[in-house]
Amino acid sequence: MITRLFQRASVLLVLVFLPAVPHAQGLGDLPPVKTTKKTPTGTTPRPKTTPTPKPRSTPKPTPTPKPTPTPPVSYRREPAAVPPVSFNQATAGKLDPQTAGRITATSYYDEYKLTATTADLFTIQLETSDPSLAVQIFDQHQAGQPIQRDPQTNEFKLATPGSTLPSDGEYRVRVLGTIADAKAPAVAYTLNIRRSGLTEEGYVARLERVVRAFNSSGGKNADETITAIEELIAADPNKPKGYETLAVAYLYYRKDLTKAVSLMEKAIRLGGAAMFKVTHDSQWRRPEKKGDVIEFPDLRTSWLYIRPDQVTLVDTTDPQKIYFSFGGKQIKEVNRVGPSPLLNIRPQGRGLKPFLIHPITRNVAEAEIMVNMIRSYVLKQN
Repeated sequence: MITRLFQRASVLLVLVFLPAVPHAQGLGDLPPVKTTKKTPTGTTPRPKTTPTPKPRSTPKPTPTPKPTPTPPVSYRREPAAVPPVSFNQATAGKLDPQTAGRITATSYYDEYKLTATTADLFTIQLETSDPSLAVQIFDQHQAGQPIQRDPQTNEFKLATPGSTLPSDGEYRVRVLGTIADAKAPAVAYTLNIRRSGLTEEGYVARLERVVRAFNSSGGKNADETITAIEELIAADPNKPKGYETLAVAYLYYRKDLTKAVSLMEKAIRLGGAAMFKVTHDSQWRRPEKKGDVIEFPDLRTSWLYIRPDQVTLVDTTDPQKIYFSFGGKQIKEVNRVGPSPLLNIRPQGRGLKPFLIHPITRNVAEAEIMVNMIRSYVLKQN
């Protein structure tokens, strides 16, 4: 019964709520294209989130431009003049800020041209009231040469091997000093490059060049040769070989026996020798008359060297060929044969033949000088 009542009520409810359909045949208008969205039942609409505004970026500060560096002031300049300077000649100078070369704000220098060789031995004297002044040496490529001041003599010396320059040529000698004010007065000084001598190797090499040049010319440049040897002696007056060679030049090319003997004695005092060119026979026979002249049968030419306590005869064409070499105690006597220029050198010992020689010039005065020198320096009789 209850079920039936429930079924009837359901039918009535359906009838009540069904809309009336006037035309069952048509389906009616189409629904609008745009529809309102319905909020789902039971769903809480999400509140719109207001986006957090992005923080405004702080503008980058404009970089401060770096200051352009100011180029350093260059004080460098060359000296107004570079005069020549020679060995053993004092040169008076003034380090003047107005005309001197300049390196820094307070550093000034003078320069001098010096022609020198690898054989030159020298020191540099610098006399001045200003203790800041010093000396430097540069070669042609502006390379400085090591130099130092001797604390005892206050002289400047090369600190190179052998205390010599590396090559022949022109060098610059610089006098360097400090002057605080560019308008200050000049600083006076005296520069003296004192050559004390030459190296042994350099001395011999220079002399050999002079001798070769003279011999290759056939003896035609005697004056030039004498001048060159005199310059070598001036460069080093304490070596004997220059005097030996110069004496020979004066004796045989200037015909000045007095000057030649003076040079020979100087050479002997320095440990060298007096040199005479002589002739003799290969078997030490007496000279014979050949036509209008008197000559040795088998002629030889040699150099006679007279040194303290020694007299030596050496072949002119072969220096290794020594005919004799006697000390003072090995000689019995030395004299001239009569008025002739023939010399008789008789050694000690029985049965030994005398050595007969005479100067190639046949000059009696020269022969007499040879006898006296042997007696004085070898036999120690005078």
